[in-house]
Amino acid sequence: MKKIDFVVADKRYEYNVPENWNEVTEGQFRIYVEINSFTLDLVRRVIGMDDVVAVSLTTADWWMVCKEFEWMKVTDGIGKLYVDKVTMKDGTVCYGYNSDFSDVTWEEWMFADTYASRGRWDVVAAVLYRPQRADWNRETDRRIPFSKFGASDRAGQMAELDELTLQSIKVNYLLLRKRMTDHYYHIFTDYNDEETTTEADKKKQGPTDWLTIIRNMMGDNFYEEQKYYQLSVPSVLFQLESRVKEAHKNGK
Repeated sequence: MKKIDFVVADKRYEYNVPENWNEVTEGQFRIYVEINSFTLDLVRRVIGMDDVVAVSLTTADWWMVCKEFEWMKVTDGIGKLYVDKVTMKDGTVCYGYNSDFSDVTWEEWMFADTYASRGRWDVVAAVLYRPQRADWNRETDRRIPFSKFGASDRAGQMAELDELTLQSIKVNYLLLRKRMTDHYYHIFTDYNDEETTTEADKKKQGPTDWLTIIRNMMGDNFYEEQKYYQLSVPSVLFQLESRVKEAHKNGK
């Protein structure tokens, strides 16, 4: 975190400026999602700049301030879950997932990613954000186990969250998914919400094809399907990536 200051009418105004995405707070991320472009207003609101300072700055001052935020123009590599919890209408607090999906099971991932491709962010939130388990001891996943029935029940309340919260959950998920896409590029066909490149790309491997992918990976061991569903997302993707690399190596 970096400090910058200005003196206006003999009064000093000091502000903390994040120097990378890891230093961005949830509130600042929500501002980024809301404005959705690199503007002076984005910079001003992220800093929390007083109006009296904003109107007194020269063009050169603004240029200097904006230079401090050049890193915000590049979102590749974001690895932080900014919206780490949400409160539903009935007061229930639901907690989010690890940013590397290490506490997300493959079954949970297939369910969430399928609905993400359909733009159902209320369902995605209901899957990935869940209440705290009664026996949480700080050494395990604090969320109650995933259940598609429980997620269906929560989806209605998640749909009642304010639009900016759901949009922030969406953008955060897609950025973290993109990070994983880049890491496991052999098996991912990247998609950007409704802007998937072509119909051929969708058919090649859309999120709804994960069940087929995992069954192909198991081969004759289809009876172990449930075991794979309970493995973490990174564990399954590592196995998939290894098999694809091996197939390429053998010319298949």
